[in-house]
Amino acid sequence: MEGIDLFSILDEMKEKFNVEYEDEIQSYLSNPGNKNIYVVKGIKNEEFVTFIIYDCFSDTKFNYEKFFSVYESIEEAAIEIIMIFDDWKHEYDLYEECYKQEATNREKKIKLSGIFEQKKTYYAKAKETVKLLIKNEGINYLEYNFEGLSTPVSKDEDYLEDKHDRINGRIYNLQMSEIKKLYYVTGKDLFIKNVRLGIESKNIFAKGIKDSFKKYFQVYCYLNSKTNIQQTIAKNIWKLTHEIVQENLPRKFWYYHNGITFLIENGKDITSKDFEIIGSVINISPEKVSVINGAQTLTNIFYGIQEVLGELNGLIDNIDESISDKEKNATKLLFTGLIEESLKEIYVKSIFIKADSTLSESITNGLNTQIPILEEDSLAASKDILEINEALYERNIKVLKVGEKQGTKRGIDVLDLCKLYLTTIGQPGKSKNFLKSGMKNVIDDILDLIDKEKQVFLDDIETSLNISDWWPLRKKINTDKNEQEVNTKKGMDNEEKKYIIELYGKNYFQSYFLSTSTERGVVDEEVIIQSYTKFLNEFSKFDVNLGEFKKDDLFKLFKSNKETAMTVNQEIIIDSSTITALKKYLNEMIPNNSNQKSSINYLITKYFIDTEEKNDLKAFRTIPMIQKKNEKYVAKEAFPFSSNTFKVLYQGKDFLSVGESKPYNNYEDSAFKKAINETFILFVIYWDRDKKQINNIEYYPEFSFKDFDNEAETVYKKTIEAFEKGDYDLFPKTSEDLSFHIRTKAIDANDQFMFSNGEFITKRTFWANKDTIQKILSKQSDILFD
Repeated sequence: MEGIDLFSILDEMKEKFNVEYEDEIQSYLSNPGNKNIYVVKGIKNEEFVTFIIYDCFSDTKFNYEKFFSVYESIEEAAIEIIMIFDDWKHEYDLYEECYKQEATNREKKIKLSGIFEQKKTYYAKAKETVKLLIKNEGINYLEYNFEGLSTPVSKDEDYLEDKHDRINGRIYNLQMSEIKKLYYVTGKDLFIKNVRLGIESKNIFAKGIKDSFKKYFQVYCYLNSKTNIQQTIAKNIWKLTHEIVQENLPRKFWYYHNGITFLIENGKDITSKDFEIIGSVINISPEKVSVINGAQTLTNIFYGIQEVLGELNGLIDNIDESISDKEKNATKLLFTGLIEESLKEIYVKSIFIKADSTLSESITNGLNTQIPILEEDSLAASKDILEINEALYERNIKVLKVGEKQGTKRGIDVLDLCKLYLTTIGQPGKSKNFLKSGMKNVIDDILDLIDKEKQVFLDDIETSLNISDWWPLRKKINTDKNEQEVNTKKGMDNEEKKYIIELYGKNYFQSYFLSTSTERGVVDEEVIIQSYTKFLNEFSKFDVNLGEFKKDDLFKLFKSNKETAMTVNQEIIIDSSTITALKKYLNEMIPNNSNQKSSINYLITKYFIDTEEKNDLKAFRTIPMIQKKNEKYVAKEAFPFSSNTFKVLYQGKDFLSVGESKPYNNYEDSAFKKAINETFILFVIYWDRDKKQINNIEYYPEFSFKDFDNEAETVYKKTIEAFEKGDYDLFPKTSEDLSFHIRTKAIDANDQFMFSNGEFITKRTFWANKDTIQKILSKQSDILFD
């Protein structure tokens, strides 16, 4: 890099950041104690402010220790940070290098992220005119000019004369590689007049946008690979399917996104050189242009491309060992070039509006405020919701305002809150058919309940929300056509009824679960499936249709029948003959090649409903075992504990606060310790080596992991250490042979939480290792294990 004139830059900052310096700039620069970091006393908005100006342009890296030693030495309360970089890419690279190498623990990572969030930025290259090349400009151009009113509104008003309403508009299809030139020399400053800034890269919503953009770069590499091996590498490291490739062709980007709107104010200080079109080139001054629509698109596509580049080497290094280092290195080199090249294949509808500065706000608002303010918008900002949120924070839930982004809390809107609450008090029909005019009354009821029984409210809301998250997964319960044939022979129309229930019954199932189960909070999927099976059976007895699910009458009838049944139900007795009959039933009913836990849980529950004529089998867990060629068995998979055992480690913690000091429970008081020592009903399913038939079933009425309490304590302490250091790579792994480990357990890749280093990662929980399961079973079973 060439040197910069720091004196001139500091002088420019007076206007750019609305500041005055107490002393001459030269006195700060000549201070022998300064080297790239300058402490400058000044005034901003009539208040005394201390400015820390870090010349990152002249430093070889972002020096974490040096910066924070200066930052923490300043006693004044009002501090502003200004950092000077070459351009956005320079800033990105320095931040990433410091985050990975110098911010070595959780507190340092949070502090670094916080400083970069609040700082102001100066890019040295922002002074240079950017030249945007238009491809095929002759057929790639629209123009619309507005010259104001044709006649004055009154004799005293002449809009044409003062040029107030003259607006010039141009539309081009630009390559993203051209827009990159502008973004790299402006960064966030490009959105200074936008009502929304680009959401930061570590935000969970930004991650979803960014991850969708990353697929364009990945697909481009796949399609432009030079060898079959390179194409296979691309497919495997990025998990590309035919559908993903077809949906994410870079040329399709133009059709899927609204485009970008640029505003150039036509003020007195704007010259023709600040925005001029000469042939196929747009000359534009970075300091005189703003993006007023499209901030999320630009922010996350450029964060996305850097993330793909940053991940590339690690992904390729960890692929199949049969691929030689030479082939891996050639692929890295090729893909690095292709990722950058892919921006040339992404075209964007680009609108340039040149207008008087007095019209810029109207244009910006017009592009961003098409949605009217509704009653729920006002309620979301009310004192009542603030009070409700104080309670919900304990469960990591927050009622969001319109446009507010989900951070460390699980976000719901006011309408969601009202509907969830109604399911918790046994009014699922009213919940499904809820009128917004009733929201204020429901909120008043919620406040009353919080005042009287806050924990009951929180337990039920969290559980109902958990059921809602699970609901889309009900379709993966795989049952065989044999079941339909059996029902047909019985002359039953249950299948048609179940179809209706599965379509419309979510709110009813939420109320059903809360009225029949003692489980609360984040409920294990197996327990939900068992309850759902009983739910289908119960409500198939009634005449059901969409209209019934909009009323509460059906649920009242169910509760009445349930109260009657409770007086005659007897406890289910499970003996060897029951297990033999269950095995026969499952082998008749299981779909071909299906040993899914969801299906097994469904069918076991259904067996006791249909065969034993009981609907009160307690919640149970299942463990599948697979027969090997030596006739011995091995556990098919590790055993997951309830998500609650892990969730409490981050629930309610504000990791974005550097001063966060809320202690973690010791092992003796932990949810994991409780789960280790609890007993539960277990069915162990022994599959043949082809996983098509069940060879045996064992029933344990009181199974537990209590014999491994010491090992569990070790794993728990290592997990707490990972949280305290902000390093999820320290989570106990299966390979460490500690009897238990931490790994993901989530609905999908977007089901995430904020870890203690400020990053969003996929939800996890504690798991028992496969060999731990086998050690317990080997002491109680006659079956042989590897």
